[in-house]
Amino acid sequence: MQRSLGVAVILLLCMYSLMPRVKGCNPSLRPSRDSKNACVATVCSKGGTCGFPCHCVGNTNPWCNGYCTK
Repeated sequence: MQRSLGVAVILLLCMYSLMPRVKGCNPSLRPSRDSKNACVATVCSKGGTCGFPCHCVGNTNPWCNGYCTK
């Protein structure tokens, strides 16, 4: 029982340390749509691309898609 509890605590601590790095998962960080640049606020997955002049942000985490921003 204590061994399982120890493994669970270690796993939760590892997950907790990863969560602040999940910027792409936080929808409040995504910019609103821009009528001048159609690529802004679109979703880009890992290795995804955005149209010019945008770039993909927040797609380094394997659990989250990123978003395009200028």
